[in-house]
Order: sequence, then structure tokens, then C-alpha cells
Amino acid sequence: MLMKLGIRHAHAATRFLTDREARFLRNRLSAGPQAGRAPDDLAWTNSNEYVTLPCLMLRVEEYVRKDGTVPFKAWFERLDPHAAAKVTTAVTRLSLGNTSNVKWFSGIGEIKVDWGPGYRVYLAKDGETLVLLFCGGTKKRQQADITTALSLHDEYKARKKAAQRASPPPARGTR
Repeated sequence: MLMKLGIRHAHAATRFLTDREARFLRNRLSAGPQAGRAPDDLAWTNSNEYVTLPCLMLRVEEYVRKDGTVPFKAWFERLDPHAAAKVTTAVTRLSLGNTSNVKWFSGIGEIKVDWGPGYRVYLAKDGETLVLLFCGGTKKRQQADITTALSLHDEYKARKKAAQRASPPPARGTR
């Protein structure tokens, strides 16, 4: 059902904060009973210019249909090299845990790549660490691509449910 692109593990990363992250952290620090105290999962430097954040890296995989076709791969291979590099960068950022560019709706997500004709990548999350890439497209075909992604997501969920019903339940310990 799935084609592996890469497996990532949780780690900590030290980096400069974006304005959005800084606003979020300021709000987090100014609210609640422990206002002004940095949460235990954040390690500030003396200069407060950058922070060590625990980052959950996501496992990103392409969805493989029952007939063996991979819609995302088929779309990706038709891209010109520059567009492919931009899409690869967006997917890599996603795999590193950066979901700030993902707009979620109707159970799927859309990554906007603001370059060229406005590329889009459609995905869904399954659990806390797995992201499935369903298909891609451009702003011009956005509604048709969303319909395709929703259809592929429904197909994935149905196949997953059928596979869970078909697999035997785990063996219980005997006493």
C-alpha cells in the first residue's frame, strides 16, 4: 500500500525562530499558571535569538494504489527540474516536521509551492508520524486535484480498514 520515501526519527534541532514561531512561543510563555517560565521542552540560549526545540520528524510516503500505480510519482515525474526541486524542498520541510505551510481541510492537507503556476501537493496524515502523498497539481486545476486527493484518501482509508478486518487479532497471553 505504501512506498517508502524515508524514515525520520524524533530529534532536537537548534535553529533561528521564524516570526510565527516567536509569536507562538511568546503567547505560550505569557499564558497559564507558569507565565514567564520557559516550558520544560524548550531550551533557550542566553541571547534568546534562537532556541532548541524538540522536532518530530515525519515519515513521508507516497500512496500506492491497489493496481500498483503511484499517482504522486506519476505527477512528480512530469515536472520540469526546477519545479521538481521546489516540490522536493517542500516535501523535505514537511518530513522535518515543518507543517506551517500545510492547509488542512476535509481530512486532507494541501502544501502550496509559491513558484511557477502555483504547485500544490495533496496529502493526509495517518497517525502522528506518517504523512501520505496522494497527488499534486497546479492552482489552475486545484478543484479537480482536490477531488482526486479526496478520492484517493477515501480509497486508502477503505483499504486500511479492510486490511485490519482481514488480519487476525493479536494472540492473548494464556494463563
